[in-house]
Order: sequence, then C-alpha cells, then structure tokens
Amino acid sequence: MPVKIKIVLSSLVATIIGGYGWLAFSEVNGKTGFATIILATLMIISIWIFPETGKVKRKK
Repeated sequence: MPVKIKIVLSSLVATIIGGYGWLAFSEVNGKTGFATIILATLMIISIWIFPETGKVKRKK
C-alpha cells in the first residue's frame, strides 16, 4: 500500500474512531470508549508494521 494512502487512512481512523472513542469514554460506560481507542490504535499500528502480501510466482 502506498505511503500516501496509509497516511490518509491513519488520519481518518484517528479522527473518526478516536472522536467516537473519546465521546464514548466520556459517557457513563467508559469501557466501550477504552476498547474503541485501543482497537483504533492497533489498526493504525498494524497498517504500518505488517507488509502487504503480494502475488507469489511459482517455480515451474
């Protein structure tokens, strides 16, 4: 995945999911907000750490 797409996707996830997590965290049930923020963080980290799989050429 190109770096520009990773940057856009990471910023969208951080903005949208982070905002939702912050709103849910400020409510009475903070567990939902905490889980949302943790999952968004793990998604962003996994985009940058794990490489994209490509087509594997078989040897004949």
